[in-house]
Amino acid sequence: MDNSKIKIFKNKISILVNHYNNGNLDKVITDAKILLKKYPNNPFIYNLIGSCYQEKGLYDEAKKNFEKSLLCDPGNISAYNNLANTLKYMLKFNEAENIYKKIISENPNFLKGIVNYANFKSELNQSKEAIDLYKLVLDKEPNSPIVNYNLALNYENLGDFDNAKKYFKKMLILDPSLTIADRHLSRIIKYKHDDEHLKNMLIKITNHELENKKKPDLYFALSKAFEDTKDFEKSYKYMKKANQIKNEIIKFNIQKTFDLFSNLKKVFSEDLEKISLEKNEKKPIFIIGLPRSGTSLVEQIIASHSKVYGAGELTFLDKIIKENFFNENSILFNNLENFEILNKAQRKYIELVKNFDFTEDVFTDKNPFNFIWIGFILTIFPNSRIILCQRNFKDNFLSIFKNIFDGRELNWSYDENNIVDYFKIYKSLMNFWFKKYPDKIYTIKYENLIENTESEIKKILNYCELNFEENCLNYYKSKKTIKTVSAAQARKPIYKDSVNSSDKFDKYFKIYFDKLNAV
Repeated sequence: MDNSKIKIFKNKISILVNHYNNGNLDKVITDAKILLKKYPNNPFIYNLIGSCYQEKGLYDEAKKNFEKSLLCDPGNISAYNNLANTLKYMLKFNEAENIYKKIISENPNFLKGIVNYANFKSELNQSKEAIDLYKLVLDKEPNSPIVNYNLALNYENLGDFDNAKKYFKKMLILDPSLTIADRHLSRIIKYKHDDEHLKNMLIKITNHELENKKKPDLYFALSKAFEDTKDFEKSYKYMKKANQIKNEIIKFNIQKTFDLFSNLKKVFSEDLEKISLEKNEKKPIFIIGLPRSGTSLVEQIIASHSKVYGAGELTFLDKIIKENFFNENSILFNNLENFEILNKAQRKYIELVKNFDFTEDVFTDKNPFNFIWIGFILTIFPNSRIILCQRNFKDNFLSIFKNIFDGRELNWSYDENNIVDYFKIYKSLMNFWFKKYPDKIYTIKYENLIENTESEIKKILNYCELNFEENCLNYYKSKKTIKTVSAAQARKPIYKDSVNSSDKFDKYFKIYFDKLNAV
């Protein structure tokens, strides 16, 4: 290629990269494929197309293009890195890990690869291994805000709050605009009026250059701080501001959720053919309920047992159900009576959980939204246990409204009316499951667990066919990973402040609390 052609090619690539950075993914894919006809076997173009498909969640297509890039250039480290990430998203963990290891072995100075491998380890609850990898990167790039953040996050997950504070604060020194660190710090600080971090946040919120999308983290953090100092009016003010911005960005519509719940009730109203599935050596305990209803606390208690592994908030079941039992938004009833498909779903789920590398026969999955899939759970995992966590609706409402969440499942949580509506359809679905599967769902009321801790723990363990152990009473001493909003609370002994916590904000939410009383 002569210099003029090289210049033209580079210009076209630059235009494509700009479109990619601006999120114009479909245009990049279309134009890049046209460019390939003129410049065939170009590894960069294949890698760029693969990156677009990865962003769109079309992982099969992403994988094909990364592999084509590597055929053109076997030494393309960027394509290897992208391929490993795609395999991780496809839940092909062994294949992904082998490539991460290959990248680090052959390119020990490729820091992005080390970071991605650390992220991978973190997602598999291997926080100690992740910390070691992040520290390798910090030795060479000590001023990387994102690596300091990930390091802090893993210390927080392990309950090492001193180190978590250290690295969150370092992140804020490096880039004060990264308000997500303020939010995480707020979870692990008990504020007083003269707290330095509170003062810094109040100064920061007056910065007119702070991006709107970064304000909710700061507002939620300030709300927590003022609740600690018992200034509930200011706490509400910042809570409300945070939710308003999030809700304006998301524009949630509850209709799809309502349709899904209605379809589930319709399908599972039918009598399913009784199928004897293969017994698996691993026994799942599904801990479900509304978010902030006590699921993290209950998991921490059960996972403190010597015979139980706490896998945390898994997303595997949701993906497997949608892959095997849904065609777009329609539920495939016939697949629920297909021995091969049911067994395949069971095996896939267990195989994925085994990637956490544990020896216990019993494990917990505390994704609260598995309440949606109770019919599937009892069909696919006949030897499983289901524990439903229930909490006073008003306290539950407040605990949701004063927090920010990752994931689309909680896009309804930033508007008071949406929360009330969601609670209504949640209760309707749960009433259906209780009627359909009497005696198959164990209910634990959060308030009873707080008031009569030991007796309630014994009942939970008995339901799970586990002997009582003192470790379960001392759950807060466990060093197992907790990745949820409740990470700090679940590290504390039982405390009663969370019961009737909504009373402090009753005058601000009275309209919605009255609606909840009627649910």
